This record gives sequence, C-alpha cells and structure tokens, in this order.
Amino acid sequence: MNLAMAFDFHDIFVMSKESWVKAFKEFEDSEESLRLLEQGTSRKKIAEMLNIDYNKVIRKYREYLEPIKENISFLKHISTDYDTYLVSHSSKERLMMDLEKFNLFNYFKDIFSSEEFENLSQILNEIISLGKYDKLIFFNHEDKNFEEGKVIYTSIDFKLKYLNKDKLIK
Repeated sequence: MNLAMAFDFHDIFVMSKESWVKAFKEFEDSEESLRLLEQGTSRKKIAEMLNIDYNKVIRKYREYLEPIKENISFLKHISTDYDTYLVSHSSKERLMMDLEKFNLFNYFKDIFSSEEFENLSQILNEIISLGKYDKLIFFNHEDKNFEEGKVIYTSIDFKLKYLNKDKLIK
C-alpha cells in the first residue's frame, strides 16, 4: 500500500494555543482575549479589538512557543519511511517562522498554508492524486477519528481507531 502522512502544525508540533494565551495575558489580563481565542477569532483581530500592538503580541508568542517533543520525535521517525506533508490553516509567514524556530523544514516533502487551499479536504485529496497514494493519514488535534474516501483523519494523541503507531514505524 502506498501510504503518506500529513500533519497540521500548530498544537501538533508546537504549543501554539498556550503560547497565544500567555502572549495576550502580557498585555491584557482580563478573560476577554481568552474568550476571543476560544471562539477562533483571528489573533490580529483580537489585538485590534483590545487596542494592543499585534507585532508585540507576535514577539511574545514566539518567546513562549515550545515544541511538543514527543510528536516531533514521531515525525522524525515516520518521515524516514513515508512521505510526510504539512497542511496548516495558518498564514505562510507565521508557519515559516514557527518551522524555522524548531528547524523542521527537512521532514516534509511539501508544505501547504492557508493561502494555498480553500478547504482541507480539497488539499488532502490533491496530495493523494499528485503522489498516487492509496491512503493519506492526516494527523490533527481534533477529537474525531474517521475515514473519508482515501483520507484517514486522526488525532495525534495516538488514541487511534484506524491504526497503531508502532506498526507505522518500521
């Protein structure tokens, strides 16, 4: 079986959500920024709404950003045996800076950011077509594990319904 792996990036390889919360708390200690982050409001919009300099928030975010070492270790192992792709809803600029901070570029065959696709399903199916893969496993931080066509969506926490991580690593 010709199998490939795709990964979301933030809160998969780096502690993004936690870092944004800490960064905003540096400038605005009420629960408003946390509530807006939980709602999925853009970080730039939150800064604007709270009258905070977005560039200062980004610098703090990067200071607080920490790797998720267990998941990076898994990526390093799996990328030696399978084609791996990065598919992120983040902007290319933010994604590239975060990848650079932890030197993760070399583990991905290709990298896709929000500017390069309209919806997740579309880009995952394009990856399958381009690579002529039988299946693509997409690791994310959702609590849902399901299969849709040739794509298996699964949580990175390895409570996997469809596969066993030990069988993936040769």
